[in-house]
Amino acid sequence: MGDADRCTKATRTGTQCKRRHIRGSAFCLQHQPIEVWIPTIVSIIFSLLLSYAFFKLGEVSGARHANLERPRAVPLIGEFPILVADGSNTAMMSKPGRYASPWSWSPFSYRIESDCAIRMYGEIRDRSGCVVVQAGGDTTTVLPRSGYDVNSDLKAIEVVDEEQKPVFQLSIMPYEAFQVQLTQARQKGDGPGIVNPNQTSRAPLGAQGEQMPAKPTEAERSPAKQPKEVMQLFYVATDKGSLWIVTPQGTTNSRDSDAKDVEQSRQSIRRIFHYPAHKYPGKRSEAARDIGK
Repeated sequence: MGDADRCTKATRTGTQCKRRHIRGSAFCLQHQPIEVWIPTIVSIIFSLLLSYAFFKLGEVSGARHANLERPRAVPLIGEFPILVADGSNTAMMSKPGRYASPWSWSPFSYRIESDCAIRMYGEIRDRSGCVVVQAGGDTTTVLPRSGYDVNSDLKAIEVVDEEQKPVFQLSIMPYEAFQVQLTQARQKGDGPGIVNPNQTSRAPLGAQGEQMPAKPTEAERSPAKQPKEVMQLFYVATDKGSLWIVTPQGTTNSRDSDAKDVEQSRQSIRRIFHYPAHKYPGKRSEAARDIGK
């Protein structure tokens, strides 16, 4: 190796380094100036951070998919009779059977079994008409690519859209708490008032979907037959290009209302849970902590 191939750096003893210089540089690997290493170090750190970010993204995506695909713990009722509140419309169920919503465009139907288990059937579509949520009995599936999310506990199940606005809620709450909720809404001037279970509107109910009598029977009027729990339903449905919002204050649709009224109606459906659900499974928001308790 000639002097021309040697590193030009002088050693501590003052003699020329005997190592071969790196091609394109006057120095060997050991004697490279620090400024030469900075881009390499930065590149290594950036690559490590990028790899970690992709790892965490995959981890979060996997956790989110697992949450969306796992079977839901469908809420249970304690005993019959139960009051069903579909928005501001109410109906009594005194025995196991099917509850058919009074709204033809309602996305779901429900069946309550003899063991008090609730089964949901139906689907939710976005404004483009694509199915984003599917319910089949005791399983609710949210399509992972839709941006929607779902959370639940033993007394409630909720689906939110990509903006974390509720599009579906089913919750079980004590009848006394339901009365308090309606009293507070009436005092604010935005609720239908107290619901008397002896004067509720009647939707098709029962094991065969038979029409319930327009007036309660004497047996239904007895204290033993008063509802102890309420199955409360709020949701947003799409039908023929119109958006229908079923809330405690009633029903609003985008066809007959302006955008401001529709948005205000959506805001009246308060979110029950924290999101993302894979990070906060079953954790309720402060405002909804007492629902169903």
